[in-house]
Amino acid sequence: MFLTPGVTPWKTTLPGVVDGANNPAIRIFEYDRATLNLKDMVTYYLNLRQADTQETPQWEQEYRLTEAYEVQDASTSSMYTALTRIASEQHILQRYYVYNSVSYSHQPCEDVCRREHVCAIQHVEFDTYATCLHGLGANLVPGFLLILTLLTSLHVLEVL
Repeated sequence: MFLTPGVTPWKTTLPGVVDGANNPAIRIFEYDRATLNLKDMVTYYLNLRQADTQETPQWEQEYRLTEAYEVQDASTSSMYTALTRIASEQHILQRYYVYNSVSYSHQPCEDVCRREHVCAIQHVEFDTYATCLHGLGANLVPGFLLILTLLTSLHVLEVL
């Protein structure tokens, strides 16, 4: 759902993708050391447009997951809540879209954009992603919560 942001702000050369650039960023995950449950995620970024005009570039907090998506923590159930809101609430989708480019693009994310992003969050396998895009749209997949639980567990193991 949340890919690690790039530190290289290159613009994509993928066909059909307009711009595709992003500000460089890093993420810090907060977790409970006893349970290893994820509590929050904070993204810090360098605004390249501002950095060009400053003598010393300043990294700043872009967002805190729990505040941006109005969830209790970074658990799988909270991530499912965030996905549900991204899929159904335009202002939350727009917030996700801006954060996805690390505050580089502020273009509106409308129906096709919404479908592309929600399907990409739900489907990591290309065939099911393509089916989502061209068939069912961006309805929430019941098995998504299980997949998200497994992916989150793998990420916590990487931190150790």
